[in-house]
Formats: sequence, C-alpha cells, structure tokens
Amino acid sequence: MNKDEVIAVCRWNVKGEVADILDLAIDEKFRKKGLIKELLHAGLKLFPYVKYLSYERQAKYPFRDKKLIPIDQF
Repeated sequence: MNKDEVIAVCRWNVKGEVADILDLAIDEKFRKKGLIKELLHAGLKLFPYVKYLSYERQAKYPFRDKKLIPIDQF
C-alpha cells in the first residue's frame, strides 16, 4: 500500500445526537478487515455527543427505511 493511496472514505452528516452515514466506501482489496468499525470509531471520537448512527442502503435495498442504531451496539 502506498502512503498516498486512499483505501476508505466515510462521509457523515451530524445533527445533534444523530449522525447520518451518507457514504461509506472501501477499496475491494481492503474489505472484510474491520475497516468499517475503525472508521465509525474514529468518527465517534470526533463527535463524542453522538448517540445514534443512521444509514440506509438505498442502492441495494431501495424500499427499506433508514436504520437508527444506538452507538453502544458497536
């Protein structure tokens, strides 16, 4: 891995105690290595007042509602 290479990105929209995960992408070579949890934990350190994470998988499940998950489940 090159130190200038981007392997993952996670975009948040924080509103009070709820953080909406807008985008989360991981390079295929680095998937299934726990990077999602690392990204979420890093974001929660930046926003210690967040109590819930919200996300939807619009592309894969277009008719499902958003999920709202308490952070203590991580």
